[in-house]
Amino acid sequence: RGTAAASLLPMPESQSIATWRVCIYGKGWNTYRLADAEIEDCGEPSFMLNPKDRNCFNAGIMNTGLLTQLIDFSKAPISRMQRQFAQAADMGLNTMRMWTWSRKYPLQEQPGLYNEVAFRALDRVLAEAANYNISVILCFVNNWQEVGSVEQYLEWSGVQVANADEGDLAFYTDPGIKAMVSSHIETLIMRRNTVTGKLYRDDPAIMAWNLINEPRCKTEPSSIGKNALQNWLREMAAFVKALDENHLLTIGEEGFFPEGSPWHDDNPNSWSSDSGQDFLRNHDIPEIDFTTLHIWPDNWNA
Repeated sequence: RGTAAASLLPMPESQSIATWRVCIYGKGWNTYRLADAEIEDCGEPSFMLNPKDRNCFNAGIMNTGLLTQLIDFSKAPISRMQRQFAQAADMGLNTMRMWTWSRKYPLQEQPGLYNEVAFRALDRVLAEAANYNISVILCFVNNWQEVGSVEQYLEWSGVQVANADEGDLAFYTDPGIKAMVSSHIETLIMRRNTVTGKLYRDDPAIMAWNLINEPRCKTEPSSIGKNALQNWLREMAAFVKALDENHLLTIGEEGFFPEGSPWHDDNPNSWSSDSGQDFLRNHDIPEIDFTTLHIWPDNWNA
């Protein structure tokens, strides 16, 4: 955690992100369904697939921080979330990245309307991560088509678009959509965990915020885009840091380079240069603390 904290030092004005580096030694994994599993194992009965098989410990035991000392994992029932953390800790992992939306049980059901059962499941995930000394990276928005996605915000806004490219542009530029995203970000950062009593912005279990998973804006390189993605990243990054100076912030890009970049040939395929991402430029925003890469060699046939 000490090395992560070092990244909060201000970037020297005379240097860019290409020359200012701090190493963060994280070993971890990406998870999509952990909050879903926690709802089904330990949530309200109406949200559980098999209420009779409720597989969760009394909250008084779960939240003591002494779970590994009190429970014989080979005999006692334990939720899938707890098993995952126990196995990760045994493997020496210390970092987990996860969504703040759910594929089965939407956290935000409508703009500003939240499912408290889903939120409490996320509370429990963060509390349990702390028990295992696992730092969590939480992602605000998803590019891909599911709950919490760019498409979902477009549907909520009622903005009419002719195709996906216009939809991406609208997501990054429409004032109403940006207001909805900002409101969601603020709700998460100012959430008070029902297990620990901590505001998310003060929670040491959270290592970082992730602005958007794998953003796309194909109009970005053209005059039509007018720096839509870059401006959105700059605006949202400043908004996050105004609310929360305690945690690191990153974007969540795969790491693509546009046409004309000296590193363009390092892209996995020709389509990636049209994604709208500009890895160095996007991350050369003062409020962005570190970079990430997503590697999908099978998906990309790379």
